[in-house]
Amino acid sequence: WINNETPVGDIDGANATFILAQVPNPTSSLLLTLNGQVKYNGGDYTLSGQTITYQSGAVPQVGDVHRLWYQVQ
Repeated sequence: WINNETPVGDIDGANATFILAQVPNPTSSLLLTLNGQVKYNGGDYTLSGQTITYQSGAVPQVGDVHRLWYQVQ
């Protein structure tokens, strides 16, 4: 398991793409929080390999904190 990871990417209110250290496997194991609130794949963001892309309106703003937990195999 990967615990309490901060993905790579600028939190500047414009950047929507962040990179994980590894590929979640299974992808359904990914738990993403933004400022302590759980975000949902397909609603708040999409996951493709190691890349998280936040949807419009859900992009992290300056000062936001996102953390991830996921399984790898």
